[in-house]
Amino acid sequence: KVSEEGMLLKVNEGNIINCVTYGHTFDSETLIFTGEIVTFVKTNNANIVQSGSIVMFAGDDTFENSSNIVSGFVNTNNGFIKDCYSLTSLINTDAENTSFFGSVGTVAGFAIANTGVIETSYYAGSLTPANLSSGVFVNNNTGTIRNCYYDGEATPISTGADALTNESMKAKTDDFKGK
Repeated sequence: KVSEEGMLLKVNEGNIINCVTYGHTFDSETLIFTGEIVTFVKTNNANIVQSGSIVMFAGDDTFENSSNIVSGFVNTNNGFIKDCYSLTSLINTDAENTSFFGSVGTVAGFAIANTGVIETSYYAGSLTPANLSSGVFVNNNTGTIRNCYYDGEATPISTGADALTNESMKAKTDDFKGK
């Protein structure tokens, strides 16, 4: 279940190592929710290492509620994240519907806010349409982001991470899998 609490934890105060959350929802009607969708941990105040999130939200109508926050890995990172990934996707399955995201509040592929450190991590999900004003990797960064990247061909905007081509992304991801 994807919830406001985070799929794994609401608040991480310890060490999370080698964990993955996954799931999906397909909806042919308006997907309306209140609050936040967090696919891994809502707030990280400690350490997350070698972990990931693979969640897909797909629909052919409108994803709406202007107060919502949708994050692909953590909502807020105040701690340390290393060697992690998000493959979370928000996908419009109706090419005719150009307002799929309706009035969604804040969307980010990896984190909504970062005041800590995110290192050697990536986002390779999909946010469609790609013309969102939110940050693809991190929406609001006042911390440190090192050696992080995202698929720049699928999602052309970001805060704090390097955009890579599909070929470069595959090479980086293959290197990442070897850790």
